[in-house]
Amino acid sequence: TANTTGQSNTGIGNDALLANTTGSGNVAVGDNVLAANTTGNSNLAFGTNAMGRSTTASANTAIGVQALFGDGYTPPTGSGCTALGINALIKSTPGVQNAGLGANALQNTKTGSNNTAVGGSALLANTEGSGQTAVGRDCFRLNSSEILTLGTITGGSGYTDGTYNAVTLQLIASQAPNPGLGIGITVSPTLPTADIVVSGG
Repeated sequence: TANTTGQSNTGIGNDALLANTTGSGNVAVGDNVLAANTTGNSNLAFGTNAMGRSTTASANTAIGVQALFGDGYTPPTGSGCTALGINALIKSTPGVQNAGLGANALQNTKTGSNNTAVGGSALLANTEGSGQTAVGRDCFRLNSSEILTLGTITGGSGYTDGTYNAVTLQLIASQAPNPGLGIGITVSPTLPTADIVVSGG
């Protein structure tokens, strides 16, 4: 360990708190847990790679393999987050006051804050949305920060000038109210349709 003036830290496991210098009051249990932490304080992390890339984040709780690990080489810097379950909040970077309880809960949230996801894969696709509450397996699973992205047109033919009724559009990402509240399983949205008028083609 590189510890210099850090106090009241507990590290159990290969490379746990390996880089810690002045951070204090941290508990790291498991291989590579809080391995990159230098000045972060009052973190509690259990499970292989939990908060593994965190360097300065403080006052977080991460329990589960790769919980609050960090997005690629970008470390989590937020505070007051709770991640419980494998990959929970794994990509969180500057987000604060997020709570993900369940495997993959809030897995893709990067900058969103003040979210609560309870249940496996709840708010799985959320990236920047804030102030949302999802309770139940897969609840708001497809929610993202995009309003609604419409992709490939799968109805109609030829697309020469004319009117095409009830054309089915490919749903890329769905959007819950922001802030939103969801309870239950909401994983299979209905694909939207639209009447399309083609002219000048």
